Amino acid sequence: MSAVNNPLLDKTIKLSATISQIWAYPGKLIERHLPALRLTPVISTGLVIGIVDVIYTISLAALIFAGNAPPYVANGIGLILLGGIPPLLFINSLSSYKGNMTCGQDAPAAILAVIAAGIMQSMPLSLPREKFITIIALIALTTFLTGLCFLLFGYFKLGSLARFLPFPVISGFLAGTGWMLVTGGIKVMSGVAFSFTDLGSLFQPDIFIHWAPGLVFAFFMLLILNRYKHSMLLPGMLIGTVVLFYGVVFFTQTSISTLSAQGWLLGPFSNATLWQPLYFSDMALIHWDSILAHAGGIASVLIISVVTFLLNASGIELIVRQEYDLNHELRVTGIGNLLGGLMGNIVSFHDLTDTAIIYKFGKGSRLCSWVTAAVFILPFLFGAAALSYVPKITMGTILILFGFSFLYEWIYRAWFNFSKVEYVVILLILVTIAALGFLQGVGLGIVTALGLFIINYSRVSVANIG
Repeated sequence: MSAVNNPLLDKTIKLSATISQIWAYPGKLIERHLPALRLTPVISTGLVIGIVDVIYTISLAALIFAGNAPPYVANGIGLILLGGIPPLLFINSLSSYKGNMTCGQDAPAAILAVIAAGIMQSMPLSLPREKFITIIALIALTTFLTGLCFLLFGYFKLGSLARFLPFPVISGFLAGTGWMLVTGGIKVMSGVAFSFTDLGSLFQPDIFIHWAPGLVFAFFMLLILNRYKHSMLLPGMLIGTVVLFYGVVFFTQTSISTLSAQGWLLGPFSNATLWQPLYFSDMALIHWDSILAHAGGIASVLIISVVTFLLNASGIELIVRQEYDLNHELRVTGIGNLLGGLMGNIVSFHDLTDTAIIYKFGKGSRLCSWVTAAVFILPFLFGAAALSYVPKITMGTILILFGFSFLYEWIYRAWFNFSKVEYVVILLILVTIAALGFLQGVGLGIVTALGLFIINYSRVSVANIG
């Protein structure tokens, strides 16, 4: 039967449209008179991101403080949690994309953890508070300088210059960052620093049982996240590790005091507070000479932060189908990190994963960032004692998971995206960072970048230049 000038078909279409309107009317009426229902996806998305980011921020803070200033881990966590709120709200409120989400970044934090460990080794035996204040000064100085670098790049409209860095060198740095996150996660869970010269200590039965399950969990979580895409997968799996941990605890009838004594929990923090004010007199406790001795490492944080920011911004542009005003974003991010640095926060900027979740589930709303900021305040309401029940395996697993994601992206997938020579450059930088240290890897990266520039420039014909 032809669909042209068919009265029966026309009446059927009109009737269907009328029924659809009648069916949808109650929902529209409720939504119109109960605006909160329209905010449900926004609020729930902000809550999910907030929970994941709080757990991850605590993990990054533990990575920096746990092995370097153990008595002040709770204070360090509190400073970084509280210090993350101003840049989160400032950057997200002024970003050219209203659904942007900012959080503390893993790559700068992983480098800071290595620098902090080096500073602690170089410091003479002293009171623990001196070590803690020195680490806080390192974090604040690095974040402040990174913010200043962002601000200058944006003010002089130099954001595009970072794009001229050889991509294999950047990939090598990011792969090395993934390695540091993996080894850092092992250290958080086991309390033993990863070392090729002393691998045997990590495989002692009482140490091995602390970190091996987290490594396995992180591997399977990476497989699941690469196969399935859903905003609730990551928080669900993180909560699942906590439930599984305490399920085993319940089944084995192990007491909390025993778990804490055996090193399974982050605490105890029974007499500690999450935030304690720092006084001007504390400046006298800072070992500035130890910090300045690692100026090269601080400079590497600046480089990695700018490059990673640009990579994240480019990825966000593709996801949200909106072009950033890159220099504006650099200026806003710079000021946000200046504020964060003054409060002792780690480097923060646009997060690709969080922003993608807000775009898909949170209607691209700025309100998500305010909900997330509210979640960052919750740990202060429960106090440091609540953190005593956080399993180290959860923190280590999320660190290793993100480390694996770096290695997957910049080692496995890089095999299909780079030439053989470029891939060798990536592996060389990774191996150098893993075997000798991040500064040595940075040095090799700089030399490699110069070499690649000379090789590429030598291939340009003089006739083509004219």
